[in-house]
Amino acid sequence: MDISKKRLSVRAWLGSAILSAIGLLSPLVFADVEKGFTYYNLGQFTEALAEWTIDANGGDSNAQFALGYMYDNGQGVPQDAKKAVYWYTLSAEQGDSGAQVNLGNMYDVGLGVPQDAKKAVYWYTLSAEQGDARAQANLGSMYDNGQGVPQDAKKAVYWYTLSAEQGNSIAQLNLGRMYVFGKGIEPNFELAYMWANLAAANGAEPDVRDAAAEELNSEQLARAQKMSSDWAAAHP
Repeated sequence: MDISKKRLSVRAWLGSAILSAIGLLSPLVFADVEKGFTYYNLGQFTEALAEWTIDANGGDSNAQFALGYMYDNGQGVPQDAKKAVYWYTLSAEQGDSGAQVNLGNMYDVGLGVPQDAKKAVYWYTLSAEQGDARAQANLGSMYDNGQGVPQDAKKAVYWYTLSAEQGNSIAQLNLGRMYVFGKGIEPNFELAYMWANLAAANGAEPDVRDAAAEELNSEQLARAQKMSSDWAAAHP
C-alpha cells in the first residue's frame, strides 16, 4: 500500500477528535480543554500548546493526544516525531482511540520509533474495537497484506466493511477490490461497483469501479449505480 495514502487515512482532524471527547469531562477540565481548542481553532497554536501542556502534564488524555498531534504536525512547535510518540503513548494507554490509531501509524511507518508492524496492529486493534474508522481501515490493510499478523482475507473484509460503512474512502475502495477478486468473500460485482464508486466520488482512483463495471450488464450496472447513490444519500 502507498504509505502516503495510508498515513493520510489516520490523520484525524484535531477539532472533531477533541470535541467528541470533551463532553465526558468535568466542568473544570472541560473549560481547560475547550480553551486550548478555542486557541487551536483560531490558529493560535502557541497559546493552545501552553494550555494543553498544563493539562497533559496533569494526566488529561485529550490534552496528551492534542500535544502529540501538534508535535506530529509541527504546529506551534518544531515537528518532532519522538515527542509525538511520547504524548500519543500516554494518551493511548488511557484508552484514547485517536491517540491509539495515530500511535499505530507511527509504528506502522516507523516515525519516531523503529518500524514495528506487530505494535502497529496492537494499537490499531484497540482503536478499531472502539469504532475508529481510520483504525479499522488500517487494520484491514494489515490483515489483507499479512503485516504484523498472518494474512487473513476474511478478517480484512470484516474490518474494511466496518470502516467503509462509516464512509472511509480507502476502506470503500479496498472493500470494492475484495468483492471484485473474491478475496475473503464471494465475488459480487454490483457491491464492488457500489463501494468503489463511493470511494471514487471522494477522490479515489476509478480503476476498481471500472473493473467491476466491465463485469456488469446494463441492468446490473444501473442497479449498482442506484445502490451507490442511495447509500450516499443515506450517509450525507
